Amino acid sequence: GEVAERLADFIEYCSPGSEVYDATIFVEGPLSIDNEVHESCTSLIIALQKQARSVRLLDVVSAISGTGMSIVEADIDGDFCVKTKKWQFLITDHENRKLDYVQISSLMFTLSHMFGTDHYRAPDQHM
Repeated sequence: GEVAERLADFIEYCSPGSEVYDATIFVEGPLSIDNEVHESCTSLIIALQKQARSVRLLDVVSAISGTGMSIVEADIDGDFCVKTKKWQFLITDHENRKLDYVQISSLMFTLSHMFGTDHYRAPDQHM
């Protein structure tokens, strides 16, 4: 069924070669996750323009917390009169550490489906 297909996609897309575990920047469509910008948190930036799929802020926050991560800080720019919105989050894992490769890949995979960019690949396939 669909769940089995999604799980198979996740395993295929998020199983990197050993050389990519040091990747620090992940970009897919409007999503950018970066471990270099902040000393103790992982940065997630979502630059929204007219998206094919409407995504609510609550859905993004739920996805972050649903994957076991915590939002330390958030900066939400934009309103209904502006064509571009920018949502910035500083996030940590459940032990208040920066996200590792597997956690970032999991979050990127989840969010890319929410934003309709279902073709997320691990960094070794981007670079």
